[in-house]
Amino acid sequence: MRKTLGGCLLSAPFGETHQSVTQASYSYDNSRRGDEKFVIIQRTEEGEGVFRFGRKEWRVPAGMAFVACVPECGGYWYPRGARDPWTFSWLNLYGELAASVAGFLRSVHGPVLPMADGGAAVEMFFELARNAVRPGEPFAHAAECFAFLCAWMRELEAPSEGSSDLAARAASALAIRYREAINVKSLAAQLGVSREHLTRAFIRSHGCGPAEYLRAIRVRAARRLLATAGLSLKETALRCGFASARAMRLNLKAKADDAAWAKPARKATRPRA
Repeated sequence: MRKTLGGCLLSAPFGETHQSVTQASYSYDNSRRGDEKFVIIQRTEEGEGVFRFGRKEWRVPAGMAFVACVPECGGYWYPRGARDPWTFSWLNLYGELAASVAGFLRSVHGPVLPMADGGAAVEMFFELARNAVRPGEPFAHAAECFAFLCAWMRELEAPSEGSSDLAARAASALAIRYREAINVKSLAAQLGVSREHLTRAFIRSHGCGPAEYLRAIRVRAARRLLATAGLSLKETALRCGFASARAMRLNLKAKADDAAWAKPARKATRPRA
């Protein structure tokens, strides 16, 4: 095992790009990988994997990367019952600074984070993974590792292609699935990020949180049905994703400029002679 100078310098002696697996036997338990400390950053290119940290599991879809700090209670594996290959690139980082930065990233953004295509971070990540077997002069290599981590942190902290892509995928899912009993927590889990991280990315791109965005979609759908479909309030509410007619009324009242939402328009009746 390659050693860093006194454990102070960053190094990435192991890595690979675009590795594919299809076997259910592909599984790692991070609590049983020896005592030496190192960080794993594994980014999905196609398909998806599963990452566990403690008792919680996250999906790792394309464009997302998990951060593991070995040894720890957790692991990762090819999803059971999956049909498509999981293609990923990975990098092992050694050194005290690697563990510190990884811990910071996970505490702020969660253990599964976006790493956007076309960004500086992902290009540096690929370069380090490709050159892992021949890292070169230790100090120059450490600087390259540090530059990658800084680039990734910058993209995560600022409005970026990564956050915009995440917000776009979330908005698309909400627009398609607004009739379902979906919430921000479950959506974030499906996208492989924490609820907090999704909310921050969504606000940057849309100016509001995903929950408010979902309510607006449901309100617009309810207004259309009330104006055109002639359905009961209860049936309209269920078709638009509201838990009840009362919940729909409260949301419509909060959004409406007038009280026309209250009930479907009645058909005009001819006056009696």
